[in-house]
Amino acid sequence: MTDAHLSPNDGAAAMATANQALMSDPTINVTKSVLDILGAGVDVENGKAAALEEIQSLGLADYVTELDTNGYTIIPPDKVAPPEFIDRMLDAVLDVAERRWGSRPDMVNPDAQGFSAPHGTSVTYMLYEDPVFQEAALNPTALAMATYLVGHNAILYTCMALLKGPGRVDMPLHSDNIMVPPPFGPNNFVCNTTWLLTDASPANGSTCFVPGSHKQQRHPYPDEGTADRVAITAPRGSLLVWPGHTWHGGVARINPGLRVQMPIMYGRMYVRPQEPYMENVTRDVLDRNPPRFAKLVGQHVPYGFKEEGPDLAKFPGLPMHSPWE
Repeated sequence: MTDAHLSPNDGAAAMATANQALMSDPTINVTKSVLDILGAGVDVENGKAAALEEIQSLGLADYVTELDTNGYTIIPPDKVAPPEFIDRMLDAVLDVAERRWGSRPDMVNPDAQGFSAPHGTSVTYMLYEDPVFQEAALNPTALAMATYLVGHNAILYTCMALLKGPGRVDMPLHSDNIMVPPPFGPNNFVCNTTWLLTDASPANGSTCFVPGSHKQQRHPYPDEGTADRVAITAPRGSLLVWPGHTWHGGVARINPGLRVQMPIMYGRMYVRPQEPYMENVTRDVLDRNPPRFAKLVGQHVPYGFKEEGPDLAKFPGLPMHSPWE
């Protein structure tokens, strides 16, 4: 996988040269001409090897196998982050909720606060609310799994918290490919890495999955797969990972108290994010994070241009030849 590191002037010159070639020969492949001029190579096998090498180095190979087989995996806390980091995430979620709603969510007695919806109550657009959420998005384990599923050029799709209290209704099965018509095809568009900030169990209203459903490459029909659901049990600090193809939902919480989870989702660079990170990131946030964060918030995405046209320096080896790019 090779990125072309070029100035906008280099890109403009390449396009101008390609356009001149097109004028003299209308049958010319302009994209190939631009690539030849830019020298933007694509190394498919190295891209795959790099993704798998990172998986191996972090001891995640078994979880990738489970992911490929069942369509989801549960990575234990010791491979994700220390307990103190989970404490910071939970405190920050509650802080943000308190700032926005005027009262702090009650972790023990939330009944009067209205958290009984099947999916819980969403606290959206969290990425820039606290540095801990940016650290979570860059977590090596989460990022390695996201890279495996949606490539090295992945962007952040959403960063939110879900607070769920006792209720009586299950969350219906669905896929995260919400606007994608079937068949989905073999490559993933988005993936979900959900941080468990409280213990998960069926009685606590945990997420449920239909094993193998990602291979259907379509959305579930109403009530389809309900009998095959598996509600997960996992300790606080675990990371749930699944591709957008997988059918999942949630069972109603029976126990008192709140279930708090934080889905941080990633998507391919051509997928429109649910939340506007690219447009609203500040220089301070970019400067305090590593270069990969700039990619996560779409600073390498060439689209969204006006009359100036696209910045060809942002094109990562046109066209993409590998799902690991």
